[in-house]
Amino acid sequence: MRYRRTLWLTSALMLASVVQARAQAYGPTVGNFLNYPVSPRMLAMGDAGTSVVTKSAMSMLVNPAQLGMQSLNNSLEIGSSLFLTPNSDRPYEIAGSQKYLSFLASAVSYGARLDSVWHRLPFKLALGVGYSYEESTFPFSPGGPMIGGTMTDYTNSFTLGLGIHYFLKLGIGYSLKFIRNKNPFSAFTPNIDQTAEDFGTILQVPVLQLLYGTRTRHIVFCKNIYPSLNITAGYALRNVGGYVVKTPTYHSLLARQANLGWNWELAFSSRVAEYDWKWFSLTWAREATDEPFKLDSVSAGIGPNGVANYDYLLSYRNGLGTFSPWNNLVLGMPTTTTASIKGWQIGLGESFYFRGGSIIYSGSPAVVTSGWGARLDGLVKLIVFLHGLNPNAPFTRFVLNHLDLRFDYYGSDSGLFPGQPFESLDLVVR
Repeated sequence: MRYRRTLWLTSALMLASVVQARAQAYGPTVGNFLNYPVSPRMLAMGDAGTSVVTKSAMSMLVNPAQLGMQSLNNSLEIGSSLFLTPNSDRPYEIAGSQKYLSFLASAVSYGARLDSVWHRLPFKLALGVGYSYEESTFPFSPGGPMIGGTMTDYTNSFTLGLGIHYFLKLGIGYSLKFIRNKNPFSAFTPNIDQTAEDFGTILQVPVLQLLYGTRTRHIVFCKNIYPSLNITAGYALRNVGGYVVKTPTYHSLLARQANLGWNWELAFSSRVAEYDWKWFSLTWAREATDEPFKLDSVSAGIGPNGVANYDYLLSYRNGLGTFSPWNNLVLGMPTTTTASIKGWQIGLGESFYFRGGSIIYSGSPAVVTSGWGARLDGLVKLIVFLHGLNPNAPFTRFVLNHLDLRFDYYGSDSGLFPGQPFESLDLVVR
């Protein structure tokens, strides 16, 4: 897959870590690349990835509980994404060489159904393992235009996920991150040598089955049409770690982030040959992002040039975030410490998906997002439904039972980076 040159990283940081700029106004946090957007699917929905269950390995970077939900599908999943500066004819010039801002993320996960081994279990139980890598490379010139080079921050993450399906679906996830950097200018900016953790959980409720009091797979709406309504809630606390220390007199915080959200999905499915086919779905999501920092003290001093220098001491707030469920998740409005995310998705025939969303900051206009996606197995089901493909042919059965290829695209004419596309390709082996 050839990726287009896409999102300007400064804008990506603002989009993915909205309120974090408030902490950076006091004193810099480090490891901000850990909160960059990692999927055009989520980014098109306003970067709603905490509660919207996806089948992409990349989603566990946003909420490790996604791995627990995905493991119930008993599949191997591989995904990757890449950001580059959009204008190749205007690179950053540092010390006579051309440097580009870039961000790379990739992930692989595998989920196994344990109840297939322990047949006496009255519920579905699955365990998932995952690995992901993120890398941010950017030009850096601490000593002016004549002294510069390239700074690279990167992390290796290992994720465990547990999925349970007994009428309700529950996903639990945990990630351990090893954060490092390649920094030739340690005298000017802190080295990153830190471990951090992510925690997450997702709960999905099948509303119609609950109302009908049935645990059967389908509720028959009319002949060969099966409606479903799922309400899902999710929470993630990311980059839980301590201070990154440069000298005894300097320290900085890791870019911690808390996310809370919920969504509902209304869908209609039918049977195509021996397969379930979700020919229409509508998802509506509300999520919120919080940066759990607080300002402890401010001190001022006079520098050698006679200009006042301020030193801001930050620390992490206690608790799970300063969310306002009514304002953030019902009204879709931000508070002074949180940003509100709105997102929607329409799926047609499991083949094509159209998405939109927005992020709203307190006191700022909304950032509008949009995009679309396509799925190989949905296209095959569509062709089978139109009687143009034999469902018993070896290729057809192999795709529908074991393989999926998923393409997603983000592109918006408004917002922070109008006209800058972002693409990804995911491979799923079941």
